[in-house]
Amino acid sequence: MGFGFYGRTFTLENSGYTAPDCPFTTGDTSGPCTHTSGYLAYYEIQDLLDKNPQITPVHDKVAAFLHFTYDKDQWISYDDKTTFKQKLDWARSVGLGGSLIWASDQDTYDFAAHAALLGKANVTSVQEKVKARSLSVTQDVLAQTVARSLNEGGYTLVGYDKDKCQKSKKNYGQPICCDTDSAPSTCQWRGGGRDCNGQCHAGEIKLFTSSTGGGDYNGFQVTFVARIALSIILPWTAIGLVAMDPARTASIERRAPPAFKAFQIRQWKIMIRAFPWPASGELFKGNAGKVVFKKSFMLGASSCARTSVEAVDLDKVAKGVFFNTEHVVEKAYIQILLRSAVTGVLPSGSLMKTLSRAPSIADGDALIPNDRLFSALGTRNNRGTFLLTEKSLNIVKGKIFDIEDKDDIFNGVIHNPTDPRKFDKALDLVAKSGTKEEELFDFIRRAIGVWNYLNHPELLSRVDTVREKLFAEAIVLAQTVPGFKSLPAILKEVDADWYRVAASGTRDWVSAQLMLISLRYMGSRAANAEVVQTTAHLLKNQLDDIVVPALKALKD
Repeated sequence: MGFGFYGRTFTLENSGYTAPDCPFTTGDTSGPCTHTSGYLAYYEIQDLLDKNPQITPVHDKVAAFLHFTYDKDQWISYDDKTTFKQKLDWARSVGLGGSLIWASDQDTYDFAAHAALLGKANVTSVQEKVKARSLSVTQDVLAQTVARSLNEGGYTLVGYDKDKCQKSKKNYGQPICCDTDSAPSTCQWRGGGRDCNGQCHAGEIKLFTSSTGGGDYNGFQVTFVARIALSIILPWTAIGLVAMDPARTASIERRAPPAFKAFQIRQWKIMIRAFPWPASGELFKGNAGKVVFKKSFMLGASSCARTSVEAVDLDKVAKGVFFNTEHVVEKAYIQILLRSAVTGVLPSGSLMKTLSRAPSIADGDALIPNDRLFSALGTRNNRGTFLLTEKSLNIVKGKIFDIEDKDDIFNGVIHNPTDPRKFDKALDLVAKSGTKEEELFDFIRRAIGVWNYLNHPELLSRVDTVREKLFAEAIVLAQTVPGFKSLPAILKEVDADWYRVAASGTRDWVSAQLMLISLRYMGSRAANAEVVQTTAHLLKNQLDDIVVPALKALKD
């Protein structure tokens, strides 16, 4: 008989009708830890009930499950001790033996779901025995004549691994030590019983795995995890080890977080991950979607020389136009900030004034910000700064703000908004055919349009909001992470330089493309020569529109 330590969740079609046969539209808004629409883990359900004591779950005695509504239109069904017992009794009555759980790691820290299913008030006694055993092992190891202090050399003892130790020798184990400067306050084994698949709980990171861990039984990937307080920034080395070894990421991937992405800075491999964001079709859905600006941004139509970007009502968008969910500050910001912090070189290629010495990452002991910085850019459940933007315009913006680097050092050059070979081919085709000049000017229009877009008040206010959030997080990191005291000043300098480089790079690129067009059409008798030359002249007059918007000054 299978049992789920989770609940199925839906968004009601009619919030006034909540019976079990109620129609629904989609899965619910994703949970704060599972980040998956359509279900909540048992610990998320208990947290929801604890924070909302006014909720009274309804017991469906016939179908043997509980259900309740929350956030007005969210509906969930799940089990507790009463419905677990109903199902167990039924299983026994029809001759079903044994129980399967999906999944033990979705239980609360005090094993409430296990206790409810087993009908036992205390299922943590075995944990107390392991704790007592660990204490005795510590004493025994330190009592050996050949033993040395396990805390010497700047390391702190955090636990034991009994893998490869003889079962008969109960008081032996391999000590687990962490660097004292970055040792977590709490560590424990995840996974129990004779066959297990230990998983990290929310707020934990996996240090490594063992077939037996702190106990005597064999299992599959018993996991030693560190509990991290929300105010503590994880050591980047710990995250990097998890991300670089696919065989060791099962406990993290189980909760389906965004995947890590690696990039190289000199001899270091840095692992970063952005938070998931809603697709354009999901942007306005659910409670989180209510704060999103209810218009879409797109390049104005009707003229080859028109570069204005307009906020269009959703019901007035023509068919065939595709959109993206837009990060108003590009995700490349974090990677660019880190590269400048490590190398001391700004996006323009200039030496940084703020950075008097390389931060602690240079000697391999760095603590690198990741989740706190990326969360400032926006997430699935934090959508206030997202905007619905025309896909092609969003792509061009992303290329403009992704600064090139040579040998890991920025050189003050933006990525071309379009492939030079593609532009040359389009120019050749337009000049020979005397038609399709709109295709030639499309990327030029969008490159200029990006800066008109950035100066739109709806976008500019959100850009400032994100920048202020990033700066606030930099201050938190400076106060929390050794070696990052200068990060707020670094961010200020990188932020201003980044926008300047993107603007000057765009002007240079547009000027170069217009020059290529003018040279090709010099003395041309092509049928579209007058149109092309006039359009190029009009676009050249708009180079002054490519300016850094009036960004708010970042204040401490």
